[in-house]
Amino acid sequence: MELIETLAAERDIRQLIARYAQLADDPDAAGFAALFTTDGVLSLPGKQCAGQAEIEQWLQATLKAGKTRHLFMNPLIEVTSPAQASGSMDMLILRAGDSGWALGATLRYTDRYVHTEQGWKFAERSLQPMMP
Repeated sequence: MELIETLAAERDIRQLIARYAQLADDPDAAGFAALFTTDGVLSLPGKQCAGQAEIEQWLQATLKAGKTRHLFMNPLIEVTSPAQASGSMDMLILRAGDSGWALGATLRYTDRYVHTEQGWKFAERSLQPMMP
């Protein structure tokens, strides 16, 4: 791949990651699930969601716990081909409470991305808690 193609892919994947955070917080469960391939997998501690329908249902259930803000940082993205990439990043989740925003969790995401006709999507997204 040419450098410009690699940089464009990295930019598009960063946009995908930002949309993930914003759609989770807005909330827009259908839009959130559409960021994954039709057979995409979201792996959580003790639970795995396979396919857009399961991912959408999981987010709808999760949103009942209250408002959140997802803050991503330290993204590492490796584009391995025009249609494949992998990456990892850290995230803080803030949760709304009676006295304002409070730290809800710190996580590390490990991702596998694929380029589709609709652009870059998550093929697999796995998260691990990082709190002590």
